[in-house]
Amino acid sequence: MLIAAVLSACAGSSDSATPATTGSTTASTIEAGDGVAEIRSEIGPRAFGGDDAMMVLDSIDVSGDDIFVRLRVVNGSDRFLNVGVQDTWYGPLLEMRDSLGNTYPARAVEPDGVEAYSVGDLRLRLAGPLDPEAEEFALELATDRGTLVTDAIPVPTGDGVRWWVESPPMDFADPAVGGRGGRTVEVLDVVDRGSHLDVSFRAVDDSTEFDLPHDAIATLTLADGTEIPSIPFEHVATENSGMFSGVLRFLGTTTGSDALSLNVAGVDVEIPPDCGDEDCRPLSSASATEPPLAVGAVLPELLHQIRTTEPLPPSSVDSGPVEDS
Repeated sequence: MLIAAVLSACAGSSDSATPATTGSTTASTIEAGDGVAEIRSEIGPRAFGGDDAMMVLDSIDVSGDDIFVRLRVVNGSDRFLNVGVQDTWYGPLLEMRDSLGNTYPARAVEPDGVEAYSVGDLRLRLAGPLDPEAEEFALELATDRGTLVTDAIPVPTGDGVRWWVESPPMDFADPAVGGRGGRTVEVLDVVDRGSHLDVSFRAVDDSTEFDLPHDAIATLTLADGTEIPSIPFEHVATENSGMFSGVLRFLGTTTGSDALSLNVAGVDVEIPPDCGDEDCRPLSSASATEPPLAVGAVLPELLHQIRTTEPLPPSSVDSGPVEDS
């Protein structure tokens, strides 16, 4: 096994030199090894496979002869997600293609996977170096639900890029409220966590009572018309109640500039775009977390792949009597 690993580490390099320095928007820079890596203030590029699989690029390091990437593979279904299917059994799990047509395969060839409703954190070593003339690249990840392909991504301006892992809560100029037949639903905030969307809400029924957990099952409609079911609840009280609130979670993304539509408890709520103004009504004191410390972290010698898995947070609901106004 040691000999095979050594041979694998020596294979696949190209004759390209150092990366190009192409202009792009950056919030700040950090030291990464002997060079500098960008920190981009948006969530990393994502690729979707239907409504239950997604890839998120969190960082890329192109400073050396090998290219290091850190990405999240999100499985939003109750089925195991195979990463690397039969026709890629002896091929790379991940391939990077640049704007010049060059291909940079991942050195690890062993199939992998992500458990149901989980997020796999993969760190992979790709055969480099990056062609200095390339201006853009895209990532392709093979899965048993199809290939997840990102849109074109500008190459780093320095040694690498780290993206933020989540966005601040959306601020609405006006409350997002919907009503129907004595029922009212208010959306409190929306946060893009990178791996999923959190939608905090409160529902009140003044005339009858909610049927839980049935009334708590929700659907989120994106601006392009895509309907996404909520991630299942870990536990919901079965007794009827006149009020319930919580956090609904969806495998999706929002730019903050597009309207969304939430359906829960039989009520449609139109969620306006993020107003992007300091005068917006503040909805939450939460802020974006620090980006992952991945750029510049070299994998151990002869090791081409690291994977850890965390469960995808379930939707959550608390119920109770209608509060007096």
